[in-house]
Amino acid sequence: MAIRQLKKGLHYFECLYNMFIMSLEGTALLGMKYQNAKYKVKYQNAKYKVKYQNAKYKVKYQNAKYKVKYQNAKYKVKYQNAKYKVKYQNAKYKVKYQNAKYKVKYQNAKYKVKYQNAKYKVKYQNAKYKVKYQNAKYKVKYQNAKYKVKYQNAKYKVKYQNAKYKVKYQNAKYKVKYQNAKYKVKYQNARYKVKYQNAKYKVKYQNAKYKVKYQNAKYKVKYQNAKYKVKYQNAKYKVKYQNAKYKVKYQNAKYKVKYQNAKYKVKYQNAKYKVKYQNAKYKVKYQNAKYKVKYQNAKYKVKYQNAKYKVKYQNAKYKVKYQNA
Repeated sequence: MAIRQLKKGLHYFECLYNMFIMSLEGTALLGMKYQNAKYKVKYQNAKYKVKYQNAKYKVKYQNAKYKVKYQNAKYKVKYQNAKYKVKYQNAKYKVKYQNAKYKVKYQNAKYKVKYQNAKYKVKYQNAKYKVKYQNAKYKVKYQNAKYKVKYQNAKYKVKYQNAKYKVKYQNAKYKVKYQNAKYKVKYQNARYKVKYQNAKYKVKYQNAKYKVKYQNAKYKVKYQNAKYKVKYQNAKYKVKYQNAKYKVKYQNAKYKVKYQNAKYKVKYQNAKYKVKYQNAKYKVKYQNAKYKVKYQNAKYKVKYQNAKYKVKYQNAKYKVKYQNA
């Protein structure tokens, strides 16, 4: 019976021991679970912290990237504006150069016309004097011809008169011989001799007079011819001068048209470059607006992500607290 009691006591002691051991194991298990939960919470917190940090750095990186893009776009716009400004300046200077070139051409044409006019004026003056000289020469020839005709007529008239007087003289001589005595004949002869001498001197005087008239007529003919030639020459040079004047007007009009065309071309080019510049300016504004929108969206996305991660982090924190409790 004592042995039975001992066995019973040992069994009770064993049960107590087992219960003690079991209680110890239960306490350790609970401690391990608590430790595991604590470490799990730390791990979760660290994980969310890493995610939050990554998101924060991602946002910073995105912001930096958009800032770089925005800066690049800004510098690109400045570069484009400078490029169009250079093109516009070049076009402006090109126009000035073209205008100066056309002005020089126009001035040269003007001076060429003045020189041509002066040259034609000199030719015209020379021709005028030449014509006067020719007219005088032809007038002299005409006067000489007229006086020569008169002189020939006078010469033939004198010959005829002389022949007539000679016949009369012959008849008188024979009549005197037959009718009168020797003295009467001498007297008649002396008288006819005087008449003949007078007639001879008269003929010489007439011839000289007609010769002068002929010379005058010859010079008058030369002068008339020269006058008509001058009129013809003047008309010819007047036509040439008119043609030159109209040619100059046509050239001036042509250069004026070229100059006007160049001016309108410049205006058109300027307008074209202005339009390009305006388009570039509006394109830049549009690009800026687009990048601003992207940047705003990214900013709001980052805020949203941060809020999301903050919510997750808060939920995890409360979950841990709840688990711990």
